[in-house]
Amino acid sequence: MSEFPIPYLEDAAAIQIGYMQALYGITDHRLDPKRARLVLLALDGARSNLKQMEACVTAVANAAADRNRKKQPAGVKRGGAKRQPRA
Repeated sequence: MSEFPIPYLEDAAAIQIGYMQALYGITDHRLDPKRARLVLLALDGARSNLKQMEACVTAVANAAADRNRKKQPAGVKRGGAKRQPRA
């Protein structure tokens, strides 16, 4: 059995390349069914983890945006007295 290269599964494109390589390995009979199952399970796990990581990043970004929207405008101090207009 020849070596079967798998890319570093760091983003969606790498995972997609991994799926394509696995499919080519299966159809070219370079990858036996047992090993193919393991490769596909690993790729599915990576896809699932990536999806969860992207959801976490989105949630953090949304929370930061909400926090920034709730801040008072510049020049207004929290808890301080308001300036009285000049007469």
